[in-house]
Amino acid sequence: MIGIWASIFLTLIAVVLFAMDILAMELVAIGIIAAGLLLAVILPEFGIAFPEPEALLTGFASPALITIMALLVVGQALFRTGALTGIVDKLLQSGHGIPRSALIMLALFVAMIVSAFMNNTPVTVVFIPILVGLMRGIMPASRHMMALSFVSVLGGMTTLIGSSTNLLVASTSASINGPIIGFFDFFVPGLMLAGVGAAYCLFILPHILPDREGEEALLRNQGKQYVVRLSITQGHPMEGANAVAGLFPDLRDITIKLVMRGNQRFLPPYDEITLQDGDEVVAAATRERLTEVLAKTGSEENQDMVLAEAVVAPGSRLEGRALGATGFAQRTSCIVLGLQRRARMIRSHPNAMYVEPGDTLLLAGSADAMKELARDPDVLLLADSIGEVPPRQKAPTAMAIFIATVALAAIGILPIVVAACLGALAMVVSGCIQTSQAVRAFDTRVIFIVASSVALGHMLEQTGAAAMIAHGLVYVAEGLPPYMLASLLFMVVAIMTNLLSNNATAVIFTPIALGLASTTEGSATLFLHATIFAANACFATPIAYQTNLLVMAPGHYRFGDFVRGGLPLVLILWLTFSIMAAFMYE
Repeated sequence: MIGIWASIFLTLIAVVLFAMDILAMELVAIGIIAAGLLLAVILPEFGIAFPEPEALLTGFASPALITIMALLVVGQALFRTGALTGIVDKLLQSGHGIPRSALIMLALFVAMIVSAFMNNTPVTVVFIPILVGLMRGIMPASRHMMALSFVSVLGGMTTLIGSSTNLLVASTSASINGPIIGFFDFFVPGLMLAGVGAAYCLFILPHILPDREGEEALLRNQGKQYVVRLSITQGHPMEGANAVAGLFPDLRDITIKLVMRGNQRFLPPYDEITLQDGDEVVAAATRERLTEVLAKTGSEENQDMVLAEAVVAPGSRLEGRALGATGFAQRTSCIVLGLQRRARMIRSHPNAMYVEPGDTLLLAGSADAMKELARDPDVLLLADSIGEVPPRQKAPTAMAIFIATVALAAIGILPIVVAACLGALAMVVSGCIQTSQAVRAFDTRVIFIVASSVALGHMLEQTGAAAMIAHGLVYVAEGLPPYMLASLLFMVVAIMTNLLSNNATAVIFTPIALGLASTTEGSATLFLHATIFAANACFATPIAYQTNLLVMAPGHYRFGDFVRGGLPLVLILWLTFSIMAAFMYE
């Protein structure tokens, strides 16, 4: 029993730390693996069964992980060559004269289809400026931007390579002698769920979400605050501001987080401080207020300055680096005035903040510099037009490689991991993506989360913890038929995937799902499909999935908007699956 409870304890620790997000995911994952390895050495010495250390490290060589990494390279190549954008442009151009609302629905429909065969993160990145352009002038971006993230996830629920979650469930099942899941094995139920979910996203979700901002307010973004660095010079509008009762009441819409004067640093509450020439301050300021401050400085370099917002793209060269060490300003001739992250305010010098995908940068530069920035694959300029696309001389090659990769895997000529690796290699050799860009496409968080989750899965399965949990669920739901237990499993997994990583949720619950099937003598396929679909139902929080974070800034969403718009979708998918489970599975 000690091995069982040790496995359950480590799993609970992982769930709590991943959900709280107080430590880096990589650090938590390494800690879980290290703790598991330590137990694997100590417990057998006392005659307690526990997986071998080698078994706990198999996640790093998991075929699912290698497939995910290879497909990320393929997807990044499609994104950088503009292959997807070219197809979408042709579709939208063929719809000349069609109402804009119909084109928006067409764009969302295309995004869902494409997401069935490639990673949905680059798909979302490609479609964000397209939707912004289509909605400009007729409706707020908040109306459909969340739907883009949701339909890309729904599309990924239909095929084995549509989501890393699907691949991990299939790989975990195969590794513990469960059923082998094929490329299109869950296509029909997945398509039914995607269809119901898409109908919700297109026709109901826009009426649930707030029309928070019109076009002018969207561009000024009055309410959102950025972490900014301001240098106080002689004649600066903030010079002479006095702290009263620990704050600076004269600075409207500006909150001082830190004052740097020479080698001294002052933190709030401030005591008898007057801002003076030579001070450096870290502040939280709205875009509108910052524009006013820049205008009042009166410097010639500010006269032709244009402000814009950009979202850091996945695989960006900025990712994981301190903002001040990226050389972004020198390379783009655009100054980073401020940074905003998931509505969290951070008391740090902006240049010392490490950049993450989904961060919103407030930029200043000339109009010409902004036009050049629109072609930069490292950031997604929110004011970009639908016509600004990257050079596409390699687009046909990238698309041909992508189609060949999918076809080889779908037909069964090659295993998915082999087809994906060959596709990634072909993208690099053909020049569709540079080696350095391919390496940046790898997400270290995914690597460590998958590795630690596989380790936890082995602990739960080999110690008997998964079987014990399954027996516990059966006991709680005593007398329920298998399809109702699968419905219960769906709800539990759906809750966890919105609090935890979807990949970790998938790997942890796969052995539990197989344990339920064995205990109830129900269909293993039923419980595995419940795990796949529920682990993909990451709609109720912005932190549940990366595409949610990507649309958060251009859609100007708050945390509660995802609860309001995503929770009903989770419930709709649960009800739909519960009905399907009663009739589609034996």
